Order: sequence, then structure tokens, then C-alpha cells
Amino acid sequence: MNLKAWARNMLHNPATVGLDLDAPGTFTIHQKILAKNKFLRKIYLEWYHFIWEQMPDLEGHILEVGTGAGFLKQSLPETITSDVILHSNIDLVLDGRRLPVRRGSLKAIVMVDVLHHILNAPDFFKAARRSVMKGGVIVMVEPWNSTWANFIYNRFHHEPFLTQEEVWGSQDSHSSSQTNGAIPWILFQRDLSRFSLEFPEWEVKSVQPCLPFRYLLSGGLSMRQLVPTWSFSFWRWIEQVMQPVMERWAMFARIVLIKKN
Repeated sequence: MNLKAWARNMLHNPATVGLDLDAPGTFTIHQKILAKNKFLRKIYLEWYHFIWEQMPDLEGHILEVGTGAGFLKQSLPETITSDVILHSNIDLVLDGRRLPVRRGSLKAIVMVDVLHHILNAPDFFKAARRSVMKGGVIVMVEPWNSTWANFIYNRFHHEPFLTQEEVWGSQDSHSSSQTNGAIPWILFQRDLSRFSLEFPEWEVKSVQPCLPFRYLLSGGLSMRQLVPTWSFSFWRWIEQVMQPVMERWAMFARIVLIKKN
């Protein structure tokens, strides 16, 4: 048994063993995990506060792509929630590559851990170009590449994390759970110049690497929580102290794009 298989067997949340990540019932199980795992829920609340802070002062709709088990709508009630398959937590079924909304009707598209699941990222940005109004934003929280993240993702995570991949997303996979977790880093760091040439209407306002430890320690939606909830503030403080070296340690990034025209 290799290290990845051993670690997953030892640390896997029993509630998610054998789950098909693309099945509708999985979202219900993930919702229960989010409700029970207070450490993880605090992380989501931080992400949602960040998203709320980025909302532009414009008249328009907010679309969350890939809602999953999330609860952003509790913080931003006007949010239109969506996913690729029907389940009880969403308003719309849609594919991120084809957004069925009026041209220029969105002031924001928001995503948490979703961009790298879209099978062809350029198709999403083309759809967003049509759907988001001038001055509108795309706000994302996504996996990120660093020395530490590369070590963890490639040894302990079920999704591929391919930093050398030339294609911006899977072209032929039918499973949104089997895409490349390194895509956000590829787009907004490694290939940023190319992205800016292909999508000049999007200004990359900010990329903030973050969260080297807390999501990992929370167990996420598939693993066991590794530390007690009362230690959350301590680990947040550790991460704040590490900010000067975050580029080498971050496992996620907060990313904001602004529509220029």
C-alpha cells in the first residue's frame, strides 16, 4: 500500500468512504459534515466574509457557480446558487462553461473550490465575459501551488495536481471530480501573461495565497478533523505570523478579477 492510500485509509471520514463525488446524495452528506465540523465551518465563514467584502456597488445579480454543500446564501441572501446536478441546496442547474443568464446581468460570479473542476477553464471565462457587467467581479477561493501544497496534494489528495500541464483544464473527462487542482495557479501565476492576452477584459485585481494548515487540519469534506475546534484561533495566528513566507506554504489562494469593459 502506497503512502497516499495508507493516509486516506487512516484519516478518511467514515461518512464519505466509497462516496461517488458526482452523485446528488453526496451533497447532503457534505452538508452534514459542514454542520458538524465547526473548525471547517469557521474557515468557510472566513471565505464568505472575504467574498462579501469584494462585492461591487452595482445593480446586478450574484451567481455562485458550484455551490455544493456550501452556505454562502446565508451571508449573501441575494446569491443565486447553482451546480451541475440537481440537489436541494441550489436555485439553478448549470454548467460553468455555459451560463444561462442575460448578457451583462451579473455584478459578480463567486466560486469556492470550483474553478479547477470546470472541465475547460477558457470556456468559463468566455461565458463570464458575456454575463458579467463592466466593473463586475469574479471572486474565487481555489487550491494553490507552493512547495508545501505540492507535497500534500500529490501525496494525500484524491485529485490530480499537475503543475506541468499545458492544457487549461481537462478536455475529455466526464467527471468534475477528476480535474486538475493546479489549474488556478497555472492560470494566475505560471501562465498569467498568456491569460491576460487571451482575456484582456479581465484585470487580475489580487491573488492572496493563504491557508497552509487550517483546511488540512479541519479534514475538509472527506477526512477526519485532526485538531480540536478550540485551537482554531491558535492556528489562524500561526498562519498570520507566516504571511511573509506564505508563497512557499499556501495551499489555497483568494483570487479577484474585475471586468474592465
